[in-house]
Amino acid sequence: SSAASDVYKRQAIFKRINYFHFNGDISGYPSLLTMHGLIRSGAGNVQANVTMHTDTLTNMHSYSGIIESKELKLGKLLAQEDKLGSAAFNIELKGLKYQNNKPESYIKGVISSLEYNHYEYQNITLDGQYRPGSFNGRLALDDNNGSVHIEGQFNTSQRTPDFNLRAIMRNFRPNALRLTDKYKNTDISLNLTADFSGHSIDDMQGGIRLDSLSVNNPTDNLSYFMPNLTITAGRNGSEKQIKITSPFLHGTVQGNYSYRTVTASIIKTIQRYIPSLLMADNKQVQSNNDFHFDFRMENSDLLSKVIG
Repeated sequence: SSAASDVYKRQAIFKRINYFHFNGDISGYPSLLTMHGLIRSGAGNVQANVTMHTDTLTNMHSYSGIIESKELKLGKLLAQEDKLGSAAFNIELKGLKYQNNKPESYIKGVISSLEYNHYEYQNITLDGQYRPGSFNGRLALDDNNGSVHIEGQFNTSQRTPDFNLRAIMRNFRPNALRLTDKYKNTDISLNLTADFSGHSIDDMQGGIRLDSLSVNNPTDNLSYFMPNLTITAGRNGSEKQIKITSPFLHGTVQGNYSYRTVTASIIKTIQRYIPSLLMADNKQVQSNNDFHFDFRMENSDLLSKVIG
């Protein structure tokens, strides 16, 4: 049962943190409790000033308050020590927990440091409304190896997922941030606007606009700037359509196809006309695509510098 599962999870947490001690005040009555004090555990200390309220008629739970820690071992607390380390934060929470256990929370605050994949991220700012599968607000990172500011909303819990986001990235170094083993000594800057809906790229409706893309790598003598790139997807009558517009590439794909099997269709076409170039693969994904495309490349500088 879910109740037994919850009990098991709590027991596992207490086993990992070794001990739990609270020093402070708890006042009120069962339906309205206020807790103010210091929580000490084997995973670190947390200063909490939180009020919890339960509506006796609807059994709806709400909470509000501020939690702060100078060093909380999240990896130990969540049993993810291979990826997560310690975190320092000061966060304001306002939440609402429904009877079906789906919480809604307003989160505002600063995570001054967070260890992830053996890198210590600095200055993460949160300000927004969170629900399972959705977020509406602002998220920012101001680190020595990159600045990222994201504002907008997404909702993946509704019947058709929806995304409306704006992002600004400056001097972002994915290798230094331990996000990838590639792109050593490379920094990226860009502006991104995304406004689309759909479960996957196959039923995507809307567009993504990228502008002021700058890629620099002094070690490899790489420097590239692209003013803009726009990708729009939707339907033209009964057919799918995707358009790409940029200074170096213009293209359109239209028809009835699946993005997952388009590559297989292209390989089949090449094998038909140049059989010696690609050997037949009996395990190739079967496809039933019917589409036409038109691409014009006006400047191959990006492909030659970034892709190689």
